[in-house]
Amino acid sequence: VEVSYFENSVNRLDYPYFSTSFDASGHVSSVNVLVNVWHDFDMGGGFKPYVGGGAGVGFVDARGFRPNPPDDYNELVGSDIGFAFQAGAGVKFELTDMIGADVGYRYRGVMDVTLPSDDPDQVNASTDIYGHFVQAGITVHLNGM
Repeated sequence: VEVSYFENSVNRLDYPYFSTSFDASGHVSSVNVLVNVWHDFDMGGGFKPYVGGGAGVGFVDARGFRPNPPDDYNELVGSDIGFAFQAGAGVKFELTDMIGADVGYRYRGVMDVTLPSDDPDQVNASTDIYGHFVQAGITVHLNGM
């Protein structure tokens, strides 16, 4: 089980129905709760490539603002819950009997998110959110104690 957080900045709001876009500022963040399955390939010598992925739920929050909107409404303010997933690969290196290092790549997404506008004249934004992540970590093996 994994709990992760990511945040992306908003720099443009696209309006596909009107074929226009506007500069914007804000963020889209997500807390993901995933159940993962990872498979290690023991190559010997403390070198272990791995692959895997997971599925779960993403709790998304968005705030997107145009710098000078024509009215007092924010363009995108809201939260939703969507299907979250990740797929990834990496490599683990055993540094000692108790400590290992890990470097990996993850492709994560949250799908079917609907984020409301607080402007009654605007439609809600339906979107999928995807991201590429490179991560590094340290593993402590407690069975060596």
